[in-house]
Amino acid sequence: PLSDMTKLQFKGGWNEVKSYPWVIKEFIDRQERWMMRRAPALTVASRSLNRRVLEARGSESGVYYVPNGVFAETTSSIYATTSSRSPAEIRREVHLPEGPLILYSGHFEPAEDPMFLCRVSARVAEENRAGLVLVGDGPEQQRVRDFFAQRPAARVHYFPRLPHTQFLQLVHACDIAAF
Repeated sequence: PLSDMTKLQFKGGWNEVKSYPWVIKEFIDRQERWMMRRAPALTVASRSLNRRVLEARGSESGVYYVPNGVFAETTSSIYATTSSRSPAEIRREVHLPEGPLILYSGHFEPAEDPMFLCRVSARVAEENRAGLVLVGDGPEQQRVRDFFAQRPAARVHYFPRLPHTQFLQLVHACDIAAF
């Protein structure tokens, strides 16, 4: 019966995040499983997705794990170069204030709901006299700027998408990263 269908749990991806009607969740779930079984090759970026694909396919054939990000050796050498400078030096160079800094990096996209981040981070920044460092671009960026224009106590600093080494410098200069 339909009432039993609403109790189903659709695991993984947007089905866990979004409040789609159950029929849409069921469609997405079935479509994903169907494609996982029939695609000649799949790349997966997480161990949990890798397990899900292997379970759906019943075989490791044609499944390739390619992790998100970079390998530890690469990161440690870049970070070693970046961290040779103090956070205070980096802040002065890019004109960031003293005090706590919260970093967010991403693409300001309607599907990502940047206004949730805005509401939460504005409150945290105002209550803790922290600055916000927003790195990225996207179609919702003007909406984000308009939101923070009404909240000058949040002290927001905007940066476009940055080359990796410059981005790592900002990470080193900030106190908290929000994802």
